[in-house]
Amino acid sequence: MKPIFNIKRISFHILFMAYVGMAAYFIGCRDKEQNETESNEENKEQVVFEIHTSADTVTVNKYLRCYAYLKKSHFKNSGIIVYIANDDEYSLKQNLSNEYDVAMDIFPNLSHDTINQKWIGQYDFDKTAVFGRKFKSVGKDTIRGYILEYQNKELPMDSVFKSEEVKKYYFEKEIYVDSSQN
Repeated sequence: MKPIFNIKRISFHILFMAYVGMAAYFIGCRDKEQNETESNEENKEQVVFEIHTSADTVTVNKYLRCYAYLKKSHFKNSGIIVYIANDDEYSLKQNLSNEYDVAMDIFPNLSHDTINQKWIGQYDFDKTAVFGRKFKSVGKDTIRGYILEYQNKELPMDSVFKSEEVKKYYFEKEIYVDSSQN
């Protein structure tokens, strides 16, 4: 009696289809990776946020008033929080690798900070946060921090965000601290 299926022939076809499928998958992933890199490089050139200060010079031991505005959101229906390093001994690194080692001040967006809403006119309150910093010594200084954009407009009760629901934007702003008493 002749067998109904030729096992050698079926095995060859299964292996062949598996190789074709894997090749198509890897080529597709490579093209997707290349497109993501190109689009990320394009996004680097675009302005995503703005940092505004009340002045470029501030008197020692006086607060400098600032606000951050997220112009281009990464997430749909998002809000922001601004984190400012307040530790003069340790600087916040640009890659944020030491963000948990540096003392930070936290400033919510204007949807939650209703006191400062009157100072900001035409900006989206969910994408704008007011912050300030006091400087102790005279000379050049730098405000370092980051804007944390979070998905959904509601803050979680425990302030813990899932990594896929946030995007961080590092910034620096140079300030001159003057000793004059006006």
